[in-house]
Amino acid sequence: MGIIRIQLLIIFFLIQKKALKYYFLLLKSIWKKDYNMAIFYAKKIISTTTTILKELARFELISLYVKNNKIELAKKECEYLRNNFDNISEYAGNLMIPGLKLLNKKYNLSQEVNIEGNFDEIIEVKKLKRKIKKLYKMNIDKFDVSKIDIAFLSTYSSLIEKPYFTKSRILKLIFEKDKDKIIKYFSSNYEKMHFFNLMLSEFEIKEFEKRIMNPDDFEKIKPDVSPFFISRKKLIFNLLKNAKNFKEFTLNYFELNEEEIRTFDIFLRNCVRYDIKWPITPYPKGKVRDFAIKYGLGQKRVALGYYSFEDNERLFLDSIIEKFR
Repeated sequence: MGIIRIQLLIIFFLIQKKALKYYFLLLKSIWKKDYNMAIFYAKKIISTTTTILKELARFELISLYVKNNKIELAKKECEYLRNNFDNISEYAGNLMIPGLKLLNKKYNLSQEVNIEGNFDEIIEVKKLKRKIKKLYKMNIDKFDVSKIDIAFLSTYSSLIEKPYFTKSRILKLIFEKDKDKIIKYFSSNYEKMHFFNLMLSEFEIKEFEKRIMNPDDFEKIKPDVSPFFISRKKLIFNLLKNAKNFKEFTLNYFELNEEEIRTFDIFLRNCVRYDIKWPITPYPKGKVRDFAIKYGLGQKRVALGYYSFEDNERLFLDSIIEKFR
């Protein structure tokens, strides 16, 4: 077995050495403006190696087709790159993307290719999905299933555009707290992976503030999640972290319609947003007081959130709170 491995390593080395030789000849042919020979060497590289040289050669091939006015062939190679972007190394992708965008903008290489937008948009989406997947794998390692219920609800209620979940399925997983099943569920598509990443996003508000106040640092280290979302999530998380009867609270929450959820989310945030030192401490009355006690949200906080609404809005909030009794 040892001899076979050595032989395979030698063959692999010779193939890579040949591919590298072809790549230098490709660059030399481009420099000499011998485009036919350059195309020949680009094809040779693509057929003889699976390394980064293969995709770099494909990029050069697209450029050569354009220079030779073989636009249809260039489009075909662009379509291949787009469809196989997930299999291209991140380093190669970052090298090629600026050039591909420029060629596409100048020659409309994607104008006759369907899937869901123009070439630039699709490549950006592919980059984003690769980033989401990478972050998702990292987050799985630090995932604490014991905190999934509050992490889930505080994330969901902080989003402006709510993701679609089959309620009975997702809530069952959240309450069962089966780590393997939860990971399997969120692994099914990029939208769910993205939501999972948001659930595990940190609450480093001060760090975000520093980045925003210093434009240079902000450009260097752009956060993956907006400070606006993180701030909203922190408010609701702080309110719910010591909540009682949490399962009942969550089930009632998901029985609300879209308009009710929008208003109730504002109420939850305001319960914490206005929780500062006031000359007079307000307390809720009646069903609002019962709501605060039942779910352990703090009477003062609930009163502040409740009295931040006025007139008809407060009447609408009353009807929502009634559903949590």
